[in-house]
Amino acid sequence: MKKPLRPGLLLSLGWLLLLAGCASEPTLSAADPGATPQVVQAREVLNQQLNRAPFIKDVVFLTKEDEFPIINYTDPDTGQGKSVVLSDLLPASIAISYSPSPNAYTEPAWKVSYHNFQDGHDYFWLWSGWSQADAQQMADALQVLVQDGRRKVDAMLATRYQKFLGLCGGYLGGKTAAPLPEEARQHLLLAQDAQSRNDMDKALDESDKMVDAAPCWAQGRYQAALLEAQVGYYPVAVQNMKKYLLLYPDAPNAQAVRDQILIWNGRMGVE
Repeated sequence: MKKPLRPGLLLSLGWLLLLAGCASEPTLSAADPGATPQVVQAREVLNQQLNRAPFIKDVVFLTKEDEFPIINYTDPDTGQGKSVVLSDLLPASIAISYSPSPNAYTEPAWKVSYHNFQDGHDYFWLWSGWSQADAQQMADALQVLVQDGRRKVDAMLATRYQKFLGLCGGYLGGKTAAPLPEEARQHLLLAQDAQSRNDMDKALDESDKMVDAAPCWAQGRYQAALLEAQVGYYPVAVQNMKKYLLLYPDAPNAQAVRDQILIWNGRMGVE
């Protein structure tokens, strides 16, 4: 399961505070039959407010099944597409603040900020055309969408967890070791080689193939979790570590693994 490695956005004060021409009309997302009225309203709020600003256009919410919920948008200055992975934001970090004018060429503005746990960075949206009420409305809407996104990811991973239990039931408890196909071993080697060259997309692809070839191999789950955590895919890493412990409960590093799960959950704001 992949998601963009560049969630969020960090925009310079000079560009954000320009009172340039109007953005294009909002691009509406495809219908999401599972969305609650509160979520639908939150999307409408962000669509309207973000598309008012000159630094974003064509806001679209991606809500496909079995994918992380994402906000996609376009930078009209460069034409470059960008993304915000909603489930990667810390709900407690979403806040508004007032940014006074830093110089004679810009104007004071209200800012909506948030923290992305995947890369550990703080980001913000800021524009002088928003009032305090606009910023608060946006922050409230973002809070709703982040919580909804987290619920969707939790449900997605829970479904996969149940599938794992059914598939690997005969190997749980560590009484019987699952066979290790040569294909899985080869994919692990390729993943480790790609990781050593800092080609993380290739490493993750090979790791996925390794798990597909040997879904009940305890060490494979462990190695996959370490790789996923390295790029901030903590929800998936936590689940793979839990699967590792189910397959190998007497592992000599079992306590260290449980401690690592605690740390990763802490980074995601999960108690």
